[in-house]
Amino acid sequence: MGMKRYWRASFVLGAMLLGCGGLEQDIAEGEDDGIVGEDEQAIEAVDPGETLLVGTATIQATAVTQNAGTVNAHPVAAVASGTVSQLKVYVDSTNTATTLRLGLYSQASSAPAALVASCSIISVTNGAWNACSVAGSPSVTSGATYYVAPLAPSGGNPVTLRRSSGSSTAHWKSGQSSLPSPYGTSGGTFTAGNLSFAAVAATSTSTTVTLNPVADAEVKANASTTNYGSATSVTSDHVDSAIGGQSSFYLKFDVSGLPAGSTITSAKLRCYVTNHAGASAWPSVYATGTSWIETGTGSITWTNKPATTGSSLGVFPGGTANAYAELDVTSGVTGNGTYSFGFIPVAIDDGMTCNSREAASNKPELVLQYSGGSTTTALSCPSGYTEVFRDDFDGASVDTTKWSIANQNTGGGEFTQLTHMLSANVSVSGGTLKIASKRHCSDPYPTITAENPGQCAGTNYYSGGWISGKTGHAPGKGLMIFRAKMPSSVRGYFPALWARNTHGWETSTYGELDLIEKWWDMGGKGTDADDDLMASTTHIFNGTKTSHTTNNNLGPYAGSSTGFHVWEVEWNATVTPATIKYYYRDSPASTRNLLRTVTYSSTWNASLTDQNVKDALNDTGCSTNCGFRPYIDFAVQPDTAYHVSPDTATTYDPTDLEVDSVITCDG
Repeated sequence: MGMKRYWRASFVLGAMLLGCGGLEQDIAEGEDDGIVGEDEQAIEAVDPGETLLVGTATIQATAVTQNAGTVNAHPVAAVASGTVSQLKVYVDSTNTATTLRLGLYSQASSAPAALVASCSIISVTNGAWNACSVAGSPSVTSGATYYVAPLAPSGGNPVTLRRSSGSSTAHWKSGQSSLPSPYGTSGGTFTAGNLSFAAVAATSTSTTVTLNPVADAEVKANASTTNYGSATSVTSDHVDSAIGGQSSFYLKFDVSGLPAGSTITSAKLRCYVTNHAGASAWPSVYATGTSWIETGTGSITWTNKPATTGSSLGVFPGGTANAYAELDVTSGVTGNGTYSFGFIPVAIDDGMTCNSREAASNKPELVLQYSGGSTTTALSCPSGYTEVFRDDFDGASVDTTKWSIANQNTGGGEFTQLTHMLSANVSVSGGTLKIASKRHCSDPYPTITAENPGQCAGTNYYSGGWISGKTGHAPGKGLMIFRAKMPSSVRGYFPALWARNTHGWETSTYGELDLIEKWWDMGGKGTDADDDLMASTTHIFNGTKTSHTTNNNLGPYAGSSTGFHVWEVEWNATVTPATIKYYYRDSPASTRNLLRTVTYSSTWNASLTDQNVKDALNDTGCSTNCGFRPYIDFAVQPDTAYHVSPDTATTYDPTDLEVDSVITCDG
């Protein structure tokens, strides 16, 4: 399955100063000089297993204050080439800022230019290194000059950092709520030394996974309808002397749990050879279809054996008896999924017998080595909760025993007013669910038409995708967690992750908990405020209408569309008042950050009672499969009082909404 990183990032870099106005002396007047001891200066930002790429890994001596809304960019040369995994900055003990954004810019014409890497720290710790993880695997080149840039967003408090004395030329801009991309025209320059700020790379490691088959069986030409799936050995032979005909065998493996973004560097197919009958040639190994069954109704026989796919992966070197032999099949294993291999005889004297998975020992194996991807653990329920639903999307398609896939025309609610929800836009590959949203110049329903990202001469049509859980879980008290990567920002787009109870909109005791929704114009109609803003909204039926919370925008949180992150919602109707809590974290292993707590007394567009909230969380009135179901959708917004439609986008071609895991926990 997929996954990613943690808020701690290492990006130690040079020179920082206060930046509120256009003159260096104005900036310098805001400094609070304070020399620290040698022991403190020796504390380094680079942890074991990390490599410093850009910056200064030790704490510098002088405390400097930078006004909220001012971004200062300090030049420093990269000391090594590599992929930036984290950015780190040391925050002085006198700091008052509560959130920070860190950026790394390239250099052009002796000034900061393109934003290479960025991330956010949403809970600052004073007197310590603060770090955040960088998404998208940006790289730096040794010897090249980069600019490191911290920002306490406008509307917040000043940030106090540490730097040394020096004379390098740094640049500043004021009035910033987010890191400018690109940096653009600066508000001025000043001289400064090294800032306690670093960009680091994680040490690459290789992980080995050994899998036994989930199914294996031999098939025989002269016993064409007989199944041998329970046998403790399997044979491939051009002429099986026991039955006077040809035999072959098949091994099936379920590869799952590989982190998203990882690369398989080696795949070895192994079997323990017990008899090679003096053969001088060996069976060829092919990838085959995977739908065959080992035993039971419809089980594999010679008659219904799977067809081979593609060319041979190689000849299996089975020349030594009572020992493992192996074949490199790296080209045939690309990631999470089900794989089947057929051992097919091709010549006289190519007989070989191996232990099957039913043998007491020395079973067949698929040995994988992979590198990269997330090093975090899978999603899991916290203490006091029991997992009642899970999908890690490790198969080849959506599991329709768990999910309903919409395939419908436009109409209904706002988010389907312009959107044809098509099953053709929903897929699973590489351990993640992928939902696409597209523009078309002819109606894509009921038969999908060609995608056309550019504006159409006539009507613009739009398609998206939507899946919903088939059953509810955890009425009363529960938790739903998604790990997902949001699409890139485009005018009119509307991706969302929701938890909904079993009732319909504007009916009975309806409850909807929106973990994350994103629009292009979250700062107001027609304004692309920040791709890293998001919304978490609660909808509860109050007996007359469905009321929703207000002031729902949250963030900014860097990298929401360039990496996988974790969103969760926790509901509890067993307390008074009933509570709904929304959380965000960078990876399954990182600390939860509480975004907001909702009760009946929160700000709503229409009044409701604590009992209304409890009824929705309890799914009152439901008789079977009660509780909350996960909803995953990628739609487009119509033109409303709050949003522009995608018709105004010159190009509508967002990246996919990707989900690599969702779980529900019962409390």
